[in-house]
Amino acid sequence: MPETEWDKPITRYEMAQVMVRISEEVIKEDAKGTSGVARIMADYSEVSKQKAYKYYVEQAFMKGLISGRDAQGTFDGSSSGTRAEASIW
Repeated sequence: MPETEWDKPITRYEMAQVMVRISEEVIKEDAKGTSGVARIMADYSEVSKQKAYKYYVEQAFMKGLISGRDAQGTFDGSSSGTRAEASIW
């Protein structure tokens, strides 16, 4: 991806996908069990409908790569962020 694209907004779903793919494909980290993820993510019912991203969001939460946007653990996957934000997430 060209450097001029680095600061374009991406969704929080996409950020989770990038982080988990790096953790598993580059670092070779194993997948985590996802039992209990619905209890720590307030909007899990919405996340679970996102077939393309569900695995990545679950793994990102369970691996401690991300947390929710509020005290209830709301993921808010449709909101956008920048790739710069994702790099420090």
